[in-house]
Amino acid sequence: MIEYLRSKSVKTIAMESTGNYWQTLFAALEKAGFEVFLVCGNQTKNVKGRKTDVQDCQWIQWLHSVGMLSNSFIPNEFVAHLRIYSRQRLKYIQIQSRLINQIQRDLRAMNLRLEVALNDVTGKSGRAIIEAILAGERNPLPSFLKTL
Repeated sequence: MIEYLRSKSVKTIAMESTGNYWQTLFAALEKAGFEVFLVCGNQTKNVKGRKTDVQDCQWIQWLHSVGMLSNSFIPNEFVAHLRIYSRQRLKYIQIQSRLINQIQRDLRAMNLRLEVALNDVTGKSGRAIIEAILAGERNPLPSFLKTL
């Protein structure tokens, strides 16, 4: 496709961003040296009767040729990676919060309310108490009080 476009002296390309299918093609075209306009679908769907891919393609080409399409913001590679890491971190924080809430619900079901006595049930003290319970400890008194 890149060779065909070069043979036709194409300099700029407009393509619609639908789903994530555009990403590989966009990267290949940009790497090949084309000026690629990535346009949002709502800019190209305003005319009725454009139902086939061929008609849609011709419509996008016409809109691009008369300058009616605006290019979407595409971050550089560093910012794109940073966004991925940031979103992944947020996802892990949300999963962690959900799991901590599940731990607290399970402890409540065992008639234990650690969150009343501790600010963080996943902190050092909370984890020590939970590990002691998992190890079979059932005496609520700390070991140093048992000797008194």
